[in-house]
Amino acid sequence: MSALRQDLARQLREAAERVLAPRRRQLSALRGRIAEVDASLRAVEQGAAELTRQSRGLASELSLSRRPFAADMTVDEAWRKHPEAHRVFAAHGLPACDGCAVRFDETLAEAAEAYRLDLHRLLRELSALPRP
Repeated sequence: MSALRQDLARQLREAAERVLAPRRRQLSALRGRIAEVDASLRAVEQGAAELTRQSRGLASELSLSRRPFAADMTVDEAWRKHPEAHRVFAAHGLPACDGCAVRFDETLAEAAEAYRLDLHRLLRELSALPRP
């Protein structure tokens, strides 16, 4: 009886394998396709994140270009606001403000005080720059 049981078990395994083999191939192909779709989705997500970053940067630049030069504006904002701002800074004895580490935190008022500049004159000259 044991031999008969073993023979039946073998036949059952073979029959199950014949039925399951095509399904396993289909499943393997589906897994490969899912991996491709996942990779595509990751690429789309990365692209969307980059576009979001760029649009925020453009919105910031647009906002900056509309804002007048002001005492509370950072030195970096003033440099980025107008392509000719560097000439005004140079005329006031500050030709290298674009490379200074504190330009991101230091306001025009603070820079004027630190370097004994006439803040109102600096602002007036910056504001007189032609629209870019």
